This record gives sequence, structure tokens and C-alpha cells, in this order.
Amino acid sequence: SSGAEPVGGVAGALSSILQTPYNPQQAAQTRRYPAILGGAPDPSPAGEEHGYGVVDSGAKANVTAGLGLNSSGSKSSFLPPRSASSTAASTEIGDASPTPSHSSGVVVLEPADQTVAANGTAGGSSFALPPPPEEPSSSGPSILPKRIIPDPNDVSEINEKAYNGVPIPSAHDSSHKKREWLMQMNQTLEDTAVGLLDPNILPLSTIMNGWAKQKSSEGARMVEMWLDRVHSEYNSENPHGVHPTARMYTMAVDAWAKSNGGAAAARRAEALLERMDRLYREGGGRHEALKPTTGIFNAVINAWARSREKIAPSRAEQILAWMEKLRDTGGEDLDISPDKYTFNTVIHAYAKSGAKESATKAHRILDNMNQMYREGNSSVKPDTITYNVVINAYAKSGGKGAAQEAEHLLQRMHMMYDQGDLSVKPNVVTYGAVIDAFAKSMERNAAARADALLANMVALHQSDQVRHSDLRPNTYVFNTVINAWAKSKERGAAAKAEEMLVAMDRLHASGFPGLKPDAFTYTAVIDAYAKSGFR
Repeated sequence: SSGAEPVGGVAGALSSILQTPYNPQQAAQTRRYPAILGGAPDPSPAGEEHGYGVVDSGAKANVTAGLGLNSSGSKSSFLPPRSASSTAASTEIGDASPTPSHSSGVVVLEPADQTVAANGTAGGSSFALPPPPEEPSSSGPSILPKRIIPDPNDVSEINEKAYNGVPIPSAHDSSHKKREWLMQMNQTLEDTAVGLLDPNILPLSTIMNGWAKQKSSEGARMVEMWLDRVHSEYNSENPHGVHPTARMYTMAVDAWAKSNGGAAAARRAEALLERMDRLYREGGGRHEALKPTTGIFNAVINAWARSREKIAPSRAEQILAWMEKLRDTGGEDLDISPDKYTFNTVIHAYAKSGAKESATKAHRILDNMNQMYREGNSSVKPDTITYNVVINAYAKSGGKGAAQEAEHLLQRMHMMYDQGDLSVKPNVVTYGAVIDAFAKSMERNAAARADALLANMVALHQSDQVRHSDLRPNTYVFNTVINAWAKSKERGAAAKAEEMLVAMDRLHASGFPGLKPDAFTYTAVIDAYAKSGFR
């Protein structure tokens, strides 16, 4: 795990992929391009290289042997050296992949106010959140964990294939068929008098979950409509024991979180949590099934993180403070405590805001998680996804030194993994985020640093494709390095971007199906030449 640094960008670190030297100027003059660039390889016997280096079936071993070697033949380090002027690295939600870096950069939002409300009411177990200010909605791609709450898809209350003669659609049925079934259930509900709803005819959890999976504001409204009907049934002393549960509220909150409804959806999710908490505290024992859980708090934080609002990070921290107050004052009655997913989602809220201060605040939460873990709280131990999201926050912030901080976190992960902590193993998402941080930094030698990181990742993967299967290169990381070269003002940057394009094609031909140039690849290479003034 130690050795010399890869040298010379693509020409030094990935030159073996090219098999024979690729000269873009010469290729343009002779009009003899690799196949991916518009040429056609000359017929040649199996096992023989073409004149412009397209790898054959036996070349993969040569690719492996050459990656990560410098001019002296020593193996290059996969732990990039730290800058002497840099600060010490800090010591970790499902996978979260950073948004590809385009030449236009990132949208930087204003930092959110970090004032955390902490005023409780006389009861000691309640927490008054200040009303969120009105903010215009914003949009953008999501980089959230695959799941941060217990999966409501795991419905065990039913085994039958149909209810009331209507077949229940399977997971493989079309969305149209699923929606048709849900509409039939809605009609059956409308035809059923209040107080007579039979869960053996209308499978409540299945229907509510079905609407939640529509991932729309309509779906979220339908889930909440069914929840309100359950309350009406309970107040009418339904003979079948229909009553609202914390799980139903969690599904409703999760539906709003995934509705893409921005701040309005987050406010609805928060209002549902406050309603459930109030009913539990003031119900005189009638609503024991509405005892708040860590899961529903996580779901509300998730709703704010997905909203992409400027106020989302501060709002997420306020809800986190509410959880901590309940943990400290709720006694044995409540079992609420922030866990890894809670903190991860708050970090996501900061990462998605894109403000320069957000990365520092996300890093602070990571440090707090590590401190709590060292003090004995194993539920908040940071993992690979935690580190990935903090690194992504640095990439999005674009602040001075952000790329170096991201690289230090990568170093830290490698060190911890080598010491036996398998939960923080760097993966292709980690490397992609660090490379993205350099691509967006616009700093001197940023493209070369991104190039070397990619070479290290590929070398690690090739050294043990089983152990490092999660470091398998993909189109995104190559595109990010090409984008870094496109943004670079260094001499020869455009040619290096084109060399990366050729390297992608040759790796793809040698057995990497997930590594195929796409429209962004070509656009970035063209952009590199447009900025260089060459041909």
C-alpha cells in the first residue's frame, strides 16, 4: 500500500491501457483513429494488436500489469500524499452517488441559519419547533440514501392474492395496473360507511404503501386521506379494531418525503409528526400505538433533506435537537435516540445545499459521530456512506482547500480499513466524489491530481478484483477526470482528455461493460479542445 506516486497524468499512470502511444495530432493528420473515435481497425489475426492500440482478448493482463507503475517500475501508492499545509484529517447513508461534474460548475446556495431551537414545554417530553419560514421551492437531482427508515414494503399482515374479489397487483405488474387497483380500493372505501371499514376487505398497510410508492404529491395526499379515515374509524369505535399506528404515520411522512414536493412536502411531513406526538402525549392512553419512534423522526429529516431548500439543513438540525431532548427527558416511556441514519441524513441536507460553509458543518457532524462512538454509542458509528456524503459536501462547496479536505478523508478511510474497520472501505463512489472535488476546484494541478486518483483506483481494482470489486471503474469517474482536464488551463490538457476517451474504449473492450463513453464524454473532450484553441 505504499510506493511512488503515478506520474505524468494519463501518459504516466494509464499509459499501459493505450498499449501503443496515442498521439492525437498524428491521428488527426493521418485520419487513423481508434474505433471509438470514428476509425475502423484493420483486420488482424486473433491476439495481435492493431496499429492504434485497440486491445485484443489477451491484452487485459497487460493492462493490469501496467496500471499504477511509474517509469521505474515500482508500484504506485493508492494513498495520495498529504500537503504539508493541510489540516489534519478528521476521523463516516445506502449508496449516495455524487452528481456528475459538468463544465458549468455547481449552483451555490446561501448558507442556512444554524440556530437550533431548544425550548421544551412543561411536560418535558415535548419540543416546540419554530415555524419554518416560507421559501421558494427549488429543484435538482437527489443524492439520498436508498432507505433511511424501516422498509414499509415488508407487509406481513396479508397472505391472500386478492381482497374483496379484486386481485392485488404484484411487484412485477405495470404501474397502470397498480394504480387501477389503488383507485378501486379508494372507491371501495368511499362506498363503505364510516365505522364499518373491515381490514380483511381493505388491506390498509398495503394500500397506503401502494400510494406512497407513487412518489408524487397525489400519492402522498392519498396516504394521508387513508390515515384520516383510519382516525375516523377509531373515533367511531370500529368493531374490527381499526386504529392509527406509528407505522401508518411513518408511511405518510415517507410518502411526502419522496413526493418531490419541496418545502411544502417537508412541512406536511413535519406537521404529521407533530400531530402524532400530540395525540400520543394528550390522548390519555387512547393512542399508545402512536408512540413516536426514531424511524419517523428520520423520515421527517429525510423530507427536509430532499426538499433542497436553503433552510433544510437548519431545519434538519432542529428536528435532531428535538430527538436529543426527547432522548434526555422522555424517560423510559420513550425510546428515541438519533442513530447513524439520523446523522447521515442531516449531513445529506448540508451536502445538498451546496453552500461553502455546509461542508465544514457536515464535517463537524462526522466528528461528533466519531466522538459519540468512541464514548460507547455504537448506533452512531460512521460508515462508508457517511464519509462519502461528507466528501460530496466538499465537492459541492467548491471552497478553497475543499478538494484537499476530501482527499484527506479518503486517506483516513484507507487507513481505518487497513487497520481492520471494514465498515469504512472506500468504494467507487468515494473516489468519484474526491475526483469531482478536484474537478470543481479549478486549482493548479487539479486535473493531474484527479487523474492520479483514478489511476490509483483502477490499480487497486486490478490488484484484487474480488476484494476490490467495489472499485470497478465506471463511466462517471472517467467522465469526471475528463471534465477536470477540460477545465484545466494546462498545456496539453485537451490531448489528455482525448487520451482518457481512448483509454475508456480500450478498457471497455477488455471486459469492462460499465465503462463506455457516452454523450457527456464526447462533449467534455470537444469542450477541452474548444477551450484550448487547438484545431
